[in-house]
Amino acid sequence: MRLAYIITAHKNPEQLTRLVARLDAEGASFFVHIDKRTDAQLYGRMVENLRHRPNVHFLRKRFPCNYMTLFAAVQAVVQAIEEMFRQKISFDYLIYLTGQDYPIKTNAQIQMTLKQANGFSFLSYLPLPFEGTHPTYGRVIQNMTRIECWHLHVFGRYVRVPLRGGALPARVANLFVPKKRRFPNGFKPYGGWAYWCLSRRHVQYVHEFVRSKPAFLRFFRYVKSADEIFIQTILLNSPYRNEVINEDLRYVDWSTEDCHPKTLAEEDFPKLLDSSSLFARKFDLPTAPKVLDMIDAHILKIHPSPVGIATISSSPCPR
Repeated sequence: MRLAYIITAHKNPEQLTRLVARLDAEGASFFVHIDKRTDAQLYGRMVENLRHRPNVHFLRKRFPCNYMTLFAAVQAVVQAIEEMFRQKISFDYLIYLTGQDYPIKTNAQIQMTLKQANGFSFLSYLPLPFEGTHPTYGRVIQNMTRIECWHLHVFGRYVRVPLRGGALPARVANLFVPKKRRFPNGFKPYGGWAYWCLSRRHVQYVHEFVRSKPAFLRFFRYVKSADEIFIQTILLNSPYRNEVINEDLRYVDWSTEDCHPKTLAEEDFPKLLDSSSLFARKFDLPTAPKVLDMIDAHILKIHPSPVGIATISSSPCPR
């Protein structure tokens, strides 16, 4: 069972290094996208920390991940998949993570779970529009304005068009834009959550679909949280829709009641220990390092549990 990973990151070089080190099993490949807004010093440390691993590939084109639209995340995934097929990387499953994710199962357990899936993919999804209760994420409201409106950044500020409000400038501006964007290809849109585990057959389908329908990709430039809709819509409108399991294999705590998950810490470890998920998010090494040490020691069975970068990388770069 050969696994490939796409990792998007923007900070914490040592945490990224530690994540790769934990997942670097035989046959593993990594394609890493670093946010274009990450400063040169941090980016240099990330590259330096991982340059001794020949199976780690940093994507050359870096995109600025603007909050709300998140089209950059779609661009990063598309670029990584293109690069994987260009390099003829051998893999059975492709797993999409962020630099603040971490495994809560061993590599052997991850491989066994995916082997037993027998080519089925794991992807959380729901039809749009949707209002109701999701078995994993609780109360969910996802409406069609994510697609039908234009979501863009103007001079660094997020703007939704048509503009909201009854003020004269908004009414005038709205005269010059379409009232509703039409979803492409006659597809039914699906939303969900951004991170997934896809079998090679399904990755191949996404790759060929995007190459043959570039207008579909361009449409998502102005979609809100495009990374939560793009892959779902392609696969759930494909001949493989019945081979997609509605599960993303992640432990995420949404008890913060906002659009960001809780940053997991030491007090969350019992739930991580009991979880059947393969990965968890999100973690922040500088503010809550102990929980990663506990995962290493008690779940991944790495003894002694490493604390510093020197124990997981040969790089001499300081923190």
